[in-house]
Amino acid sequence: MDLYDGCVQSFDDEAGRILDHLEVCGLAENTIVVVYSDHGMEFFEHETWGQGNSAVGDFSARIPLIIRDPRTQGSGVQQQTVRSVDIAPTLLELAGLKSPIVMDGVSLASLVRGENLDLDLAAFNETGI
Repeated sequence: MDLYDGCVQSFDDEAGRILDHLEVCGLAENTIVVVYSDHGMEFFEHETWGQGNSAVGDFSARIPLIIRDPRTQGSGVQQQTVRSVDIAPTLLELAGLKSPIVMDGVSLASLVRGENLDLDLAAFNETGI
């Protein structure tokens, strides 16, 4: 657990350095920042440790996703299901561009802007089992 905690702290420090650099360069108010992962983590909730080791629960499926658009006040924490496939359409909309018709996913820009919507998105998770 100490190694994992150290890794998380190191990531937090590096993310902070990037945000500080954007500020120093005058880009912070004109840059959308996205932080996400491809998997969550299990800590023996179902007798397993790691990623994708259990089909029980949603610990591996829950991933961090932070989207900061400096033009918005922020929407806080969302508890509804969103998907990795929705990130590209979201960024395109926030940048003022249209998603290609063949692109999967839906834009989450309304959530980023703080609009209280239930998108009722279906999602699936694969495991390494």
